[in-house]
Amino acid sequence: MLIRPAVASDVDGIMVTHVAAIRETCSSAYKPEEIAAWASGGMNPERYLPGISEGRVLVAVEEDAVVAFCEFDAATGEVLGMFVDPAHLRRGIGRGLLERVETAAVQRGITRLHLQSTLNAIEFYRANGFVVDEMALFRLRAGVSVPCALMHKDLGS
Repeated sequence: MLIRPAVASDVDGIMVTHVAAIRETCSSAYKPEEIAAWASGGMNPERYLPGISEGRVLVAVEEDAVVAFCEFDAATGEVLGMFVDPAHLRRGIGRGLLERVETAAVQRGITRLHLQSTLNAIEFYRANGFVVDEMALFRLRAGVSVPCALMHKDLGS
């Protein structure tokens, strides 16, 4: 597996991975109507281009196919999203993406990461050193709000 910065030609693979993760992995924690609104609301390959052009998106690639992605805002220390293709779960790919984000954050002097976790990913983030601050609602592009956990991880000085 190779982790690298995303390029414009990755957008289709990123979108396929994103939708598959929502439909399959997130369905264990969300209602079918929430999944339907989430997986269809505003999903198009072009939505990933701003993050890619600003260097905020990393992809994990196997055999030239995107199997996971992570978007990280180095200015704020926020992990904006991370999704792994369901067929590639529990293989260390998410952990590898987080390690790359943490390294980039420390290099930029960021001492705390924060994110909004899907309910099904809370334990993954806890296992990687994040703590739940509070439960909240995340407003999807489709106008539906879904529960999430606001989490953070201190990286030290």
